[in-house]
Amino acid sequence: MGTAVSVEPPVTSSVPADTVAIPPVVPPSNPPIDDGLASTGGSGRRGGRARHGSHGGHRAKKPFWKRWWCWLIVAVFVIGGIGYAMEPSIAVPNTVGQGIADAQSALKDAGFENIEISGRDGGKDEIWTVKSQDPDGGQAKKSVTITLTVEKDLARVKNYAETGMKLDKAKEALSDAGYDAGDYKVESDTGKTVVKESNWVIVSVSDDSMLVITVHNKAADDAAKKKAAEEKAAAEKAAAEKAAAEKAAAEKKAQEEEAARKAQEQKAAEEAAKAKQQQEQQAQQQQQSQSTQGGNSGSGQSSGGSSGNGGGNGGSGTLSAVCEDGTTSVSAPGAPNYRGMCSGHGGIKQKLGRN
Repeated sequence: MGTAVSVEPPVTSSVPADTVAIPPVVPPSNPPIDDGLASTGGSGRRGGRARHGSHGGHRAKKPFWKRWWCWLIVAVFVIGGIGYAMEPSIAVPNTVGQGIADAQSALKDAGFENIEISGRDGGKDEIWTVKSQDPDGGQAKKSVTITLTVEKDLARVKNYAETGMKLDKAKEALSDAGYDAGDYKVESDTGKTVVKESNWVIVSVSDDSMLVITVHNKAADDAAKKKAAEEKAAAEKAAAEKAAAEKAAAEKKAQEEEAARKAQEQKAAEEAAKAKQQQEQQAQQQQQSQSTQGGNSGSGQSSGGSSGNGGGNGGSGTLSAVCEDGTTSVSAPGAPNYRGMCSGHGGIKQKLGRN
């Protein structure tokens, strides 16, 4: 009989169907050594190869340093480092104390483009100044980022709160520029509380560390001026009315005096005319009397002559005079003088002569 050969059952994998089997890493080895069991060893080697084959023949993953993208990243860093190393350094201007716009302009003119502003919380550029700079000088690559730390320039408050401005308009301009109530305080020049801001105007802005805007109540001044003007106008009106009344009274008195004077003159003229008329009548009567006595004797003529002489001494007419009260006084015919005339009228003012 021939030699019996034992056949081993095929080896089945114990890995579940939904699990991907990773082939084990087989270290390199020398060729198998024949142990003299040809039939058993042969079957064992064949069985071993079959088992390895049953895992699907997957290859092991490459480590990350062997991947292409890893070398790409390394190349980028290397090229960037070489470029930075080859970039020339330039002088960094110090902009401390300058406004934001001027500082940025100076840095850009020097060649720096990466500029950051720190500390600003709004408002216009012109109210901010550079407090510190990093880097603040020396040499630096132009690709470096320069940080400007800024603060509010309180000295510029005067640009928005000018003398003569109303307080409400000034505060509105300060707010629009970026200043807030904590940057300054408002005080009145009289110590009174500022209530209605539109009534107050700025008279000064201090230069102290804490800015003080001093205001004055213009509305109160305007009211006082208006009251004073009204009082002055009323006083001037009263004075004008008084002067007009006095002038009218003086004119009335002058008119009355003029009327009285004219009345006295008219009365004196009338009395003088009346006296003259009486004198004319008396003269006519005397002439008539003399004509009737023309046929008298020589003795009569002599007597008449002596009578005529006596008449010549005293005069045959009447004397007229204007008294102090404006009346006219006429003497009796043939009166020798003005004695006794105007005795009841204040005395003689003017002698009119004999008629």
